[in-house]
Amino acid sequence: MTSDIEEQLTIGMRQEVAGLALDTDVLDTATRRHGRRISVQRASYAAGVVGLAGALAAVVAIGGPGASTPEGSAPVASAPGGNRPPVASADSPQLQLASAITASETVSYRLKITAGSKDDPDAGGIAEAAWDPARSTGWLTTAIPGGGAYYQRMINGTFYVGSSGSRTWKQEPNNGYLEYGDVLGGAAGASADPKELFAALREAHAKITRTGDGRYHFESTRAYDDEHSTGTRTLVGDVTVGADGRIAKVTYLSTNKARVKPGVKSPKSGLTIESHQRLTLELSDYGVPVRVQKPTKVIVAR
Repeated sequence: MTSDIEEQLTIGMRQEVAGLALDTDVLDTATRRHGRRISVQRASYAAGVVGLAGALAAVVAIGGPGASTPEGSAPVASAPGGNRPPVASADSPQLQLASAITASETVSYRLKITAGSKDDPDAGGIAEAAWDPARSTGWLTTAIPGGGAYYQRMINGTFYVGSSGSRTWKQEPNNGYLEYGDVLGGAAGASADPKELFAALREAHAKITRTGDGRYHFESTRAYDDEHSTGTRTLVGDVTVGADGRIAKVTYLSTNKARVKPGVKSPKSGLTIESHQRLTLELSDYGVPVRVQKPTKVIVAR
């Protein structure tokens, strides 16, 4: 299985999972990937994979002063270098979409992720999840390339992973959030994370246009330069807001163009990579309680 660095740089490219046994070996592999991911995941997100955490300082402020299976118009902040993005009016598509995002990310929800690759028609699949941000509780079930399923459960911030074919779960260190980098064997990568997608849609330089009642088109391109690679990630897609004012569906193409820095321990060191991932995120059941059963047979990873 490819390394986490390679997974992040080749998001959307089909990952080969040859001879993957659906037993505790799956958990061992997931544990190793999770351990490596903790050290690079946040840097990758912040550097342009999808997460744009630093850009929130330059985005229009929303809500400022005055404003069961396995399992809310504020001034614009100064942009870096003294440049200011355009002020968004109260009825602008940017503010309307940002309001819908705020209403969506503060309550529990259910999520269905459908992934496909522009490069490989046979790649992709479906994953499902539920998340309660107030309780740091939720679950994620995703198909494993080649057959079977991989499970995540989180209960009050305690993280467990399991797989079909095994009754044993592993309790692992975690940052208090589901690991979307594991969705569909890593093929969808960070692009499948609704929190990171919402951050990208709020980003000051994202182009948002209203295309109909509750419908928006978005384009976002961000350059990045991190310890592993340099490149750009472009998101182009459409958002549907439901009658409840919350995000109902996001369909988009994620294009990553990256050059792996020389010296990085990867077979693709020094090479240029381009990948294209088609993703659909469907959100529903807002406010519905998320119930997750604690596994009975657990090994604590150390």
